[in-house]
Amino acid sequence: MLLPVAHNGLPIDDAQRGRHAPRFFVLLAEELYGVGKREARLYEERYRSRHGHPFQGLGVPNVSLEGVEQYEGQWQKIVSRLESNVA
Repeated sequence: MLLPVAHNGLPIDDAQRGRHAPRFFVLLAEELYGVGKREARLYEERYRSRHGHPFQGLGVPNVSLEGVEQYEGQWQKIVSRLESNVA
């Protein structure tokens, strides 16, 4: 049995989502921190340009698909960490 092919982009409905394999993004903690920090900085810049003052709320930390796409399927990071702990 073959696994379904990953779907690039957002599916239009649950049926389309179900026909495709999920996508996995493998990031080290410092990589996730860097992506989140970069996207928060961009958000704050856009907020300041729209409203004329800095963002003062707490917000909800998140990252965009575009921000993490380069990390898709990087399973070797996990394998190499496991192998280094065995040696």
